[in-house]
Amino acid sequence: MTIPRKFSRTLPEFAAADFSTGNLAKLRDSLQRALVADGLFADEAEGLLNTWEVSYFKSPGLRVFFLVPREWTDFYLPLETSLPADINRVMVGRIELITSQQRKDLAMISRFSIGKIHSDALRMQTDFQSNRSRSDAEWRQLESGAKPLSSAISVPSTYQTFLDLGRFRYALILDEAKHHPTTGLTNFIATYGIHSFTPVQTVAAKPN
Repeated sequence: MTIPRKFSRTLPEFAAADFSTGNLAKLRDSLQRALVADGLFADEAEGLLNTWEVSYFKSPGLRVFFLVPREWTDFYLPLETSLPADINRVMVGRIELITSQQRKDLAMISRFSIGKIHSDALRMQTDFQSNRSRSDAEWRQLESGAKPLSSAISVPSTYQTFLDLGRFRYALILDEAKHHPTTGLTNFIATYGIHSFTPVQTVAAKPN
């Protein structure tokens, strides 16, 4: 299977003006037109972009979008139909890149002292307990990310640096601790109980 490849270069940093609302609209329109050109109807393309709006357009980070070649999709995700059908399969690939700012934040966490990490964690826990009067709806907004944590409590600098890593912060800090372990990283991970996802193993029931 031969997959066509295109190469391009771009700067790893963007200017402040690049993050304007107008440019966001241009990016979305560009993706929408690319999806239609690759085989989707306009409403299908719009629905796809609406589904992934938060992770595509509203989450901090640096990411690369690309349309997956049809040959790749059919090879790795074969699809069969019981009746003959004309099917266009369009997939968007996304690669999350580590930014220079995220590297700086990880380096900062690695330098935090044990005392600073523990005292900030205790202060944040105390703030949580004093805000128990908040409604369940408010807590759900905080847990889902609809509202920032700072709207409910005073977030200490150590934990805010962790939050600044973005939506893949768990993976970033665990990977950094694996390849470049420091006392700051290991203590931060232990203090906040950060761990990777472990699939639950199920045991098939024995027949009676």
